[in-house]
Amino acid sequence: MWENTGNVTITGIAVTDPLTGLNTAIASLAPGTKQTFTQTYQITQANLNSGSVTNTATATGKDPDVTEFLRFRNSNCR
Repeated sequence: MWENTGNVTITGIAVTDPLTGLNTAIASLAPGTKQTFTQTYQITQANLNSGSVTNTATATGKDPDVTEFLRFRNSNCR
């Protein structure tokens, strides 16, 4: 889940998750709003042998002045 906890709308947000293959965009995310993506991943024997799965999804967007890129990470694995 991606949530804009700031006070300005973020635009042009690119969301990627290399583990699941997610590569999508969010046009804009207003303050206080959330966007959720549901992806699946097949656990492998190597994952079981290592005892865990590590995953990091990344979202990058622009502030209203388009002068700064903002990066968010979500590593919630269940």
